[in-house]
Amino acid sequence: VQEPSYANNHHTQESVSYMVMEAGDWILADGTRISAGTHTTRRLTSQGFDAITLKEFEKPPTVLSQVQTSNGRDWVTTRTKGRFSDSFQISMQEEEALNSGEHTDEILGWVAIDTRVANDGDTLLEGKTTERTVNSDLSSVQFEQAFDADPSVIAKLSSYFGTDTANLRLDEISRIGFGVKVQEEQSRDLELSHTPESVSFLALEGQEGALTGAAI
Repeated sequence: VQEPSYANNHHTQESVSYMVMEAGDWILADGTRISAGTHTTRRLTSQGFDAITLKEFEKPPTVLSQVQTSNGRDWVTTRTKGRFSDSFQISMQEEEALNSGEHTDEILGWVAIDTRVANDGDTLLEGKTTERTVNSDLSSVQFEQAFDADPSVIAKLSSYFGTDTANLRLDEISRIGFGVKVQEEQSRDLELSHTPESVSFLALEGQEGALTGAAI
């Protein structure tokens, strides 16, 4: 857990959901497509976005991303936008007071999954991207299908309507949905309100397990 540079670098314990996937294109037993890959860049949103090419998707997929290295000491996160069936755009974003500067190369990991409720034969999962309904106030996102137990949830901003540096905070994860809000940081000013954004999420049944799929 990394706080922006103006904070005290002390943070209480938090719960983190994660998924590990080999880079490539995969298909689950029910036909759900998943692609995963990495992208090396030093581009910040103040300099624009890089385009990532996708294949095999019939509709714009749900896209999740994460900085996978710590080469630069400054706090940084990923922002994505422009989801299409064959591409999306990605960049990094430092805290607002530093985002107009430079950042060293980092490796960004990304996963794209069909937007649907899916099943690999054993595990129920749901990939979805909301409309522009999530802002800096805590709101609720409902799953299309309830899980038998509280799922693991990974979520990410998937639009770039608000250019202030921001990330997501999740809470109240349950069988039927979760709470989410956009959290800005305060390196430039104390104003924390953020315009509504779209949120992409992947919910996987249970607290641990493995998906079964075939390479395509």
